[in-house]
Amino acid sequence: VVLVGNGNENALGFSLLFDSSRLAFVGADVSSQEPARDAALVVNQLSAGSGGIGVALALPSGRTWLQGTQELVVLRFAASAAGTIVRTLLSFGDVPTVRQASDSVAHVLPAVFVGGTVTALPAEFEGDVAPRPGGDRSLTIVDWVQVGRYVAGLDLIDSPSEFQRADCAPRSQLGNGLISITDWVQAGRYAAGLDPASVAGGPFEAPILPPAAFEPAAASARNLHLQPISLAAGITSSVPVEVVSQGNENAFGFSLSFDTSKLRYLETVVGVDAGRATLHANISRAEEGRVGIALALPAGAVLRAGTREVVLVQFIANDTSYGSVAFGFTDSPIRREVSDAVAEVLPASYTSASLTILASGPVLSSSLAGNSLLLFWPAANAAGYALESCPQPVGSNWSPVNTIPIRVGDQLLLTLPVNQERLYFRLKKP
Repeated sequence: VVLVGNGNENALGFSLLFDSSRLAFVGADVSSQEPARDAALVVNQLSAGSGGIGVALALPSGRTWLQGTQELVVLRFAASAAGTIVRTLLSFGDVPTVRQASDSVAHVLPAVFVGGTVTALPAEFEGDVAPRPGGDRSLTIVDWVQVGRYVAGLDLIDSPSEFQRADCAPRSQLGNGLISITDWVQAGRYAAGLDPASVAGGPFEAPILPPAAFEPAAASARNLHLQPISLAAGITSSVPVEVVSQGNENAFGFSLSFDTSKLRYLETVVGVDAGRATLHANISRAEEGRVGIALALPAGAVLRAGTREVVLVQFIANDTSYGSVAFGFTDSPIRREVSDAVAEVLPASYTSASLTILASGPVLSSSLAGNSLLLFWPAANAAGYALESCPQPVGSNWSPVNTIPIRVGDQLLLTLPVNQERLYFRLKKP
C-alpha cells in the first residue's frame, strides 16, 4: 500500500476488500522504509474469510510521513490455484475500518483512495505431465497414461520441472524423489477427480544415493510369486505371476530376470484376475534377461482377497535347453512396489522360482501314398532317436525298424509297404 503524501500525514485507516474465492489473507507488515518502519500497525481480520480486512497505521506523536511517494504496508495473500491467468480487484472500503487520513493534531485530511488489480499466474499441478513437456494445467486421463510410461521407463523425464510434476506421491509430501507405482496411482486419482488438484511442489530430481539392495517385507502376508512350471523346449509357454492378495491392492511394479541362453521373452499379458488393468511392459533390456512390468487397476479399484493371477509372462525355451533354469524378481528396469487405491505403498514379499525345461524331440508324422506308408520327421533334432514299431499302442513289444530313412530337405523320410498287419510307430531316444 503506497502513499503519495503532502508531508503532514501522521495516521491512516482504511478497509481493503477482495474476492475471497480468489485470495486468502495471510498477513500484513509495516514497510521497512523510513519512516513507516516506526509506525504502529493494527489489522482487523475478523471478516477476512468473507473478503474484508481493516488496517490502522500511525506514526509516533508529532511525526509525519515524508512528502512524495512512499511505501506504507505490505499485505500478503495466497492466491487460489488455477490453470489460467486470473485477475482480481483489490478495492478500498469503510467496513470494518473507515477510510481516513489524519495529521499529528487529529485533524482529518482530505485523501483519495485508489484500488488495484492482482494478477495470479497459472499454477502447475502435481501429475500434470501431458502433453509434454509442460503439461496443459489440467488433470486428465492422458496425464495418468504419461505418468505410467515414466514409471515403466518407456519415456524418460527431460527436466526438473517434469520430474517434480510426475513425482506426485505421497500426495501429502508432493512426492518423495522417486518415480514409482504409487505416482501412477496418484495421477490416476487426480485424473478421476478422486483427489483435488495440488500445486506442483516437492523434489526436482531423484536423490543421488548408492544403489541399495531390495529388502522385501519378510513378515508380509501379501506375497508375489512365480509358478514353478515346466516348459517344453521350442514351445511357447506362459509363466503366471500371482499375488496372495489382502483385498486392497490397486497397482504393482516389479522386474523379472531370466537366463537368455535358455529362455527367449515373447510378451506379457494381463492375468485372468486383473482383466481391467492397464499394463506397461518395459522390454528395453529383454536381451539382457530383464523385463519390467507395471500394472494398475482403474482408479479406486482393488483385487479381491485370495491368490490372484496378475500377469502371464510368455517365453519360448530354446530347443537345445533342458533342465532347471532360475527365474526371479528384481528391481531394474522397474522397482518392486505394491500400491493401494489411495497411492500408499503396501508391504509385500516376493518369491522367485525355478522353471523346468523339458527336452523336446522330433514329431513323427505319417501319410499314405498308394500302397505305401510314408513316415517323416524333422532332421534338425532327430539325433539319437530311433524308429520303433509295435502291434499294440502300449506294452513292451517295441522293436527297431531296420529300414534306413532318406533325407529330403529338412525332413527324414521312410517308405514302408502297406499290408494287413496293424502296427504303431514311435521315435525313441535310448
